[in-house]
Amino acid sequence: MNQSSETGTDDPLSLVVNEGQDRRTEGIYGAIISAAIADALGWVTEFMRSPAQLKDYYGVEKLVDFVTWEKKTGGRFNTYIDRVEEGNYSDDTQLTLCTARSLRPDGTFDAEYFTKKELPAWLDYARGGGYTVLTAARMAGRRSVTWNSNFFSYRTADHVTDYRNAGANGVVMRIGPLVLANLDRPELAERAIWHNAITTHGHPRAIVGALFYGAALGTLAREESPTFDRFLTSLRNYLLHLKQTPVPESLASWRTRWDASTPGTFDHLFRETVEEMRGLMDLAVADRKEPVSDVLRRLGCFERATRGSGTATAAAALAIFLRYGKSIEHAVTKAVNLIGSDTDTIGALVGGLAGAFCGYSSIPERWAVRLQDLDYFQRVCDSVLRICNRTDRSSGLEVDQSERWASFPRITDVVQKRTVRTNQRVSHPILGPGWVRSTYSQAIRRKGGGTVVFSRVVFDIGQSCVFHSKAGSVGQPKGEQSEDDGPEDPEE
Repeated sequence: MNQSSETGTDDPLSLVVNEGQDRRTEGIYGAIISAAIADALGWVTEFMRSPAQLKDYYGVEKLVDFVTWEKKTGGRFNTYIDRVEEGNYSDDTQLTLCTARSLRPDGTFDAEYFTKKELPAWLDYARGGGYTVLTAARMAGRRSVTWNSNFFSYRTADHVTDYRNAGANGVVMRIGPLVLANLDRPELAERAIWHNAITTHGHPRAIVGALFYGAALGTLAREESPTFDRFLTSLRNYLLHLKQTPVPESLASWRTRWDASTPGTFDHLFRETVEEMRGLMDLAVADRKEPVSDVLRRLGCFERATRGSGTATAAAALAIFLRYGKSIEHAVTKAVNLIGSDTDTIGALVGGLAGAFCGYSSIPERWAVRLQDLDYFQRVCDSVLRICNRTDRSSGLEVDQSERWASFPRITDVVQKRTVRTNQRVSHPILGPGWVRSTYSQAIRRKGGGTVVFSRVVFDIGQSCVFHSKAGSVGQPKGEQSEDDGPEDPEE
């Protein structure tokens, strides 16, 4: 396939689809797997402060391959080191898989299942996650909460954030399966994105960013030969549609509750945010000769206050794709090395767009074969394709809920009790039965000591997860409270 130039001056939408290539299959597989690969690569660079630090840590000027790395986690008072194996993905991809499992065979999104089952269970094995997503998942477990009533607030060191102000990129990072499962029914994809978004985020920036990205992803995966002008025209028309379209009727009670506690209305703020998205899109596409780092700087992607914005993140992904999108490798490498930005989420979005456009066959083999759970991703892609084609009465991602594994101990229990052992058969309420493949303990780096136990489990469905005990629960001084993991990405 043609490669885009380093300067990005050629037309990025001049790719010729290979003869005999199944465009839809290639696009669905390419988008889902490329996004996961980019998330795994970008997770490494997300916390780097400069290219010099990348050089110091890994001996490279820029990251082009997976590495095994370590990160501090557990917060100030219960610090320990999480060892991340090469190709491991973060919460962006974990929540994408949660979303995929929440699709019904008819392409609709089961928001109640996602809210009451997937989100709370994700906390058992979450790797990464920001304040908003973690808080939303915790609050979703309350009996009084339904999928359209998960209103909450949380306090950080310097302020209190309300659900209505949660406009970060924790939605846009996970909605790919909703779009790809409904390529022939974009209106159904739009409704699914709305329902998915409000389970965790209440500000229009999170919702508009996800809807805009969904429109871009769907166009690239659906069109046989999208041109530059037609692609951008379709996105601009979609923003006009959003500005003129009210909140879905299914969310009427949610909007009423949203409006009840604020001086303005959701509809007014939503229309303002659509205009904001139009302005950000103009910045993203204005001059493709401009260095993409300068574009992201103007979008606010290097500023702590705005780098995680749902709208800015979507615009950043578009900017990178338009300059480098004829090559998955080139586009993803560019995205994950924009150090100082939200590299894993922007990378995942760029990977999704480039993967949808170039296709699965264009993914570098060295990345694909080392991606955590590649076989499971292929199963997820099969499911999304079947749903898209409406060829099956099941999604194909159902977990065996039979009594055969009811006697297996729950993984969270045996990890917390420190009775877990390698090669043990265990279970999880969402992921089903699995095998413990490794387990080890690590001292907590704080006064008073204590340990954390880690266990890696490969579930029969094909997904693997790392579980750990709560920090400080062993060796904790009397009267001192333990602290759960703090967020790794405050914005999400």
